[in-house]
Amino acid sequence: MKPPPTMATAEIVSISDMAGLAITGVDMEVVLLVFVALCAYLLPTLIAAGRNHHNIGVVFVINAFLGWTFLGWVVALAWSVSEVKPRD
Repeated sequence: MKPPPTMATAEIVSISDMAGLAITGVDMEVVLLVFVALCAYLLPTLIAAGRNHHNIGVVFVINAFLGWTFLGWVVALAWSVSEVKPRD
C-alpha cells in the first residue's frame, strides 16, 4: 500500500485508491458497458416516463419481467410510444 501523499508530491489520489479499490481501465469499460446495456434494456420504461404515459406501471412490469425475451421488450416499446391519454 502506498503511503499517503504529501504536499511535496503532485499525485492525484482518488477515493477508490485510498480504499484500496483501484479501478482499472478495463473495469471502467465493463461498468460503462453494463450502464449502457441497462439503459437500452429499460428504454421503453424511460420513454413512457418521459411521456408521462398513463400505463407506465404496465410498461415497466412488461419491460422488467419479459424484456429479456426481446418480444416482451418490443411490446413494452410499442406500448410506451402509443397514444397518451390524459389522467383523470
